Amino acid sequence: MPKMLLNHGSMGGGLFGGADPMADLPVGSWSTMSEDSHGLQCKGRLINLDTESGKRIYGAMKERALDGLSIGYVVGDHIRGTKPNEPRRTIKTIKSLPEVSLVTFPMNELARTGAVKAADIRTVREFEDALRDVLGFSHAAAKSIAQRGFKAADVGSSPLDRFVASLRDVRRQI
Repeated sequence: MPKMLLNHGSMGGGLFGGADPMADLPVGSWSTMSEDSHGLQCKGRLINLDTESGKRIYGAMKERALDGLSIGYVVGDHIRGTKPNEPRRTIKTIKSLPEVSLVTFPMNELARTGAVKAADIRTVREFEDALRDVLGFSHAAAKSIAQRGFKAADVGSSPLDRFVASLRDVRRQI
Protein backbone atom coordinates (compact mmCIF):
# COMPACT_ATOMS: atom_id res chain seq x y z
CA MET A 1 0.00 0.00 0.00
CA PRO A 2 1.11 3.58 -0.56
CA LYS A 3 2.20 5.57 2.50
CA MET A 4 -0.27 7.91 4.25
CA LEU A 5 1.42 11.29 4.61
CA LEU A 6 0.26 14.74 5.65
CA ASN A 7 0.36 17.34 2.84
CA HIS A 8 2.75 15.14 0.81
CA GLY A 9 5.45 15.30 3.50
CA SER A 10 8.60 17.05 2.33
CA MET A 11 7.47 16.61 -1.29
CA GLY A 12 5.00 19.40 -0.56
CA GLY A 13 7.91 21.85 -0.74
CA GLY A 14 8.39 24.92 1.41
CA LEU A 15 4.67 25.54 1.87
CA PHE A 16 4.01 22.20 3.60
CA GLY A 17 7.16 20.14 4.10
CA GLY A 18 9.93 22.69 4.31
CA ALA A 19 12.80 21.87 6.64
CA ASP A 20 10.78 19.72 9.06
CA PRO A 21 12.73 16.47 9.51
CA MET A 22 9.50 14.74 10.62
CA ALA A 23 7.55 15.72 7.48
CA ASP A 24 8.05 12.36 5.74
CA LEU A 25 6.90 10.23 8.66
CA PRO A 26 3.60 8.51 7.85
CA VAL A 27 0.60 9.76 9.84
CA GLY A 28 -1.35 6.55 9.29
CA SER A 29 -1.64 3.48 7.14
CA TRP A 30 -3.98 2.56 4.32
CA SER A 31 -5.76 -0.78 4.70
CA THR A 32 -7.68 -0.93 1.40
CA MET A 33 -7.79 0.91 -1.89
CA SER A 34 -10.02 0.36 -4.88
CA GLU A 35 -11.16 2.32 -7.90
CA ASP A 36 -14.83 2.83 -8.70
CA SER A 37 -16.88 5.17 -10.89
CA HIS A 38 -16.19 8.07 -8.49
CA GLY A 39 -12.43 7.57 -8.27
CA LEU A 40 -9.99 6.05 -5.80
CA GLN A 41 -11.66 4.80 -2.62
CA CYS A 42 -9.28 4.50 0.36
CA LYS A 43 -9.73 3.20 3.88
CA GLY A 44 -7.11 3.59 6.52
CA ARG A 45 -6.35 4.55 10.08
CA LEU A 46 -4.36 7.25 11.78
CA ILE A 47 -1.46 6.25 14.01
CA ASN A 48 0.01 7.80 17.15
CA LEU A 49 -3.30 9.17 18.41
CA ASP A 50 -1.75 9.42 21.88
CA THR A 51 0.73 12.08 20.69
CA GLU A 52 0.12 15.80 20.24
CA SER A 53 0.65 15.49 16.49
CA GLY A 54 -1.77 12.56 16.23
CA LYS A 55 -4.40 14.35 18.30
CA ARG A 56 -4.03 17.48 16.18
CA ILE A 57 -4.47 15.58 12.89
CA TYR A 58 -7.41 13.55 14.22
CA GLY A 59 -9.07 16.67 15.63
CA ALA A 60 -8.65 18.56 12.35
CA MET A 61 -10.21 15.64 10.47
CA LYS A 62 -13.12 15.37 12.91
CA GLU A 63 -13.81 19.09 12.50
CA ARG A 64 -13.53 18.73 8.68
CA ALA A 65 -10.70 21.29 8.64
CA LEU A 66 -8.43 18.60 7.16
CA ASP A 67 -10.60 16.77 4.65
CA GLY A 68 -8.74 16.60 1.35
CA LEU A 69 -6.90 13.74 -0.35
CA SER A 70 -4.14 13.91 -2.94
CA ILE A 71 -1.96 11.34 -4.64
CA GLY A 72 1.79 11.40 -5.11
CA TYR A 73 2.75 9.42 -8.21
CA VAL A 74 5.68 8.72 -10.51
CA VAL A 75 4.89 9.41 -14.17
CA GLY A 76 5.67 6.76 -16.77
CA ASP A 77 5.01 7.30 -20.46
CA HIS A 78 3.83 10.81 -21.29
CA ILE A 79 3.64 13.33 -24.12
CA ARG A 80 4.70 16.97 -23.75
CA GLY A 81 2.60 19.58 -25.53
CA THR A 82 4.44 21.72 -28.06
CA LYS A 83 1.75 24.22 -29.01
CA PRO A 84 0.04 26.88 -26.85
CA ASN A 85 -3.41 25.22 -27.16
CA GLU A 86 -2.13 21.74 -26.19
CA PRO A 87 -1.93 20.41 -22.65
CA ARG A 88 1.51 20.91 -21.13
CA ARG A 89 1.71 17.18 -20.46
CA THR A 90 -0.52 14.21 -21.22
CA ILE A 91 0.16 11.26 -18.92
CA LYS A 92 -0.23 7.84 -20.53
CA THR A 93 0.98 5.63 -17.67
CA ILE A 94 1.78 5.89 -13.99
CA LYS A 95 4.85 3.93 -12.83
CA SER A 96 3.96 3.92 -9.15
CA LEU A 97 1.79 5.45 -6.45
CA PRO A 98 4.14 5.88 -3.48
CA GLU A 99 1.79 7.94 -1.32
CA VAL A 100 -1.77 9.15 -0.80
CA SER A 101 -1.82 12.20 1.45
CA LEU A 102 -4.32 13.83 3.74
CA VAL A 103 -4.17 17.42 2.51
CA THR A 104 -5.55 20.78 3.47
CA PHE A 105 -5.97 21.95 -0.13
CA PRO A 106 -6.64 19.12 -2.62
CA MET A 107 -5.98 19.91 -6.27
CA ASN A 108 -9.21 18.10 -7.15
CA GLU A 109 -12.00 19.64 -5.05
CA LEU A 110 -13.92 16.34 -5.17
CA ALA A 111 -11.05 14.39 -3.55
CA ARG A 112 -12.33 14.44 0.01
CA THR A 113 -12.32 12.23 3.06
CA GLY A 114 -15.58 10.62 4.09
CA ALA A 115 -16.37 9.60 7.63
CA VAL A 116 -13.82 9.97 10.40
CA LYS A 117 -14.35 7.20 12.88
CA ALA A 118 -13.57 7.36 16.55
CA ALA A 119 -10.34 6.05 17.95
CA ASP A 120 -10.24 3.15 20.38
CA ILE A 121 -12.88 3.94 22.99
CA ARG A 122 -11.65 3.58 26.57
CA THR A 123 -13.82 5.92 28.65
CA VAL A 124 -17.45 6.91 28.94
CA ARG A 125 -16.51 10.38 27.69
CA GLU A 126 -14.80 8.97 24.56
CA PHE A 127 -17.85 6.76 23.94
CA GLU A 128 -20.17 9.79 24.25
CA ASP A 129 -17.97 11.78 21.84
CA ALA A 130 -18.06 8.91 19.31
CA LEU A 131 -21.84 8.66 19.53
CA ARG A 132 -22.16 12.38 18.86
CA ASP A 133 -19.31 13.04 16.41
CA VAL A 134 -19.21 9.80 14.42
CA LEU A 135 -22.77 8.50 14.60
CA GLY A 136 -24.64 11.82 14.68
CA PHE A 137 -26.57 11.45 17.96
CA SER A 138 -27.61 14.67 19.70
CA HIS A 139 -25.64 15.75 22.74
CA ALA A 140 -28.44 14.66 25.10
CA ALA A 141 -28.96 11.30 23.39
CA ALA A 142 -25.23 10.55 23.33
CA LYS A 143 -24.93 11.40 27.02
CA SER A 144 -27.92 9.21 27.91
CA ILE A 145 -26.68 6.23 25.88
CA ALA A 146 -23.15 6.54 27.22
CA GLN A 147 -24.22 6.79 30.87
CA ARG A 148 -26.65 3.88 30.74
CA GLY A 149 -25.02 1.56 28.26
CA PHE A 150 -21.26 1.91 28.65
CA LYS A 151 -21.21 0.75 32.28
CA ALA A 152 -23.47 -2.19 31.51
CA ALA A 153 -21.36 -3.40 28.61
CA ASP A 154 -18.60 -5.94 29.05
CA VAL A 155 -15.33 -4.05 29.60
CA GLY A 156 -13.39 -6.58 27.50
CA SER A 157 -15.67 -6.31 24.48
CA SER A 158 -15.00 -4.28 21.36
CA PRO A 159 -16.28 -0.69 20.96
CA LEU A 160 -18.87 -2.00 18.49
CA ASP A 161 -20.12 -4.58 21.03
CA ARG A 162 -20.35 -1.86 23.69
CA PHE A 163 -22.25 0.38 21.30
CA VAL A 164 -24.76 -2.35 20.41
CA ALA A 165 -25.22 -3.16 24.11
CA SER A 166 -25.85 0.53 24.80
CA LEU A 167 -28.53 0.71 22.14
CA ARG A 168 -30.22 -2.39 23.55
CA ASP A 169 -30.14 -0.86 27.02
CA VAL A 170 -31.75 2.39 25.81
CA ARG A 171 -34.35 0.48 23.78
CA ARG A 172 -35.42 -1.49 26.88
CA GLN A 173 -36.05 1.78 28.71
CA ILE A 174 -38.24 3.30 25.99
